Amino acid sequence: MKVNDFKTFTKKLKALLKYDFYRNIRSLRIIIAFVLVLAIGIILAVLYGFVLKVNKSDIFIMSILYLGESNIVPLILGSLLTMDAISAEFEKGTFITTFSKPITRKFYYFGKSFSSFIYLLMEIFLLSLAAFIISFVFFGNQGKIDEAMIILSGSVLTIFFYATFTFALSAIFKNSIASFFITFGIWLALDIGVGLYSILYGYSLWTFLTPLVGETFIPIALADAYKNPNAIFKYTIFKTYNSGMTNINFSFLIVGVNILYIAILLIAGYIFFLKADIKEQ
Repeated sequence: MKVNDFKTFTKKLKALLKYDFYRNIRSLRIIIAFVLVLAIGIILAVLYGFVLKVNKSDIFIMSILYLGESNIVPLILGSLLTMDAISAEFEKGTFITTFSKPITRKFYYFGKSFSSFIYLLMEIFLLSLAAFIISFVFFGNQGKIDEAMIILSGSVLTIFFYATFTFALSAIFKNSIASFFITFGIWLALDIGVGLYSILYGYSLWTFLTPLVGETFIPIALADAYKNPNAIFKYTIFKTYNSGMTNINFSFLIVGVNILYIAILLIAGYIFFLKADIKEQ
């Protein structure tokens, strides 16, 4: 990329990020999302510290682990921020105005995805900070911070997947509410189906790789890989699942598959976005 092309690219990206920022700070949905993450961070720390009374030095790490493992929390956090990332312009009928500027559909789509992920990182940082402050203030020094950061990276990937799923549906269906509830409906059906199968027959490899369900195993897989990289990955709920793979290899597999899912979702949404009939209202 030439210097002038790079300058033009960064200028357009800054303009898009600025546009998103001013749109989001006036959005009740975004305000609710950020208030929600603060509340969740505080509630998790209080729950583990005062109610479940886990080891005082483990309260922060348990809060972060729950963030990625809980399924419904990553879904809500991710989907709330991306449900109208693309569809809002369709609903308002303002795409022609947007594209009257020197900006391509490709740049707009991937610029919006980049913007959404920045807001997600801010959201996760805020939640983690709230959980850490409550844990530290009320229960003292928190241990295993290095392990907590590994788990947090897995939680980030989990939330990114849910966000990308809804983001792609936002481009495909051009409707914010539909994008959120379709994501929720598919997740609920898969979660119930995989859950019943696991109760009856135990876990198998495909249950860990099922979209919208398997992502919740990423934080614990990364934690196991960090603590005991060469041990065999096992998971015991209902029945013990023995993967036959070391923790490090299993974590590479589950992380790699989910990065592939995210790429496929972004490409699928982009293809539909390119073919969309854009009209001014």
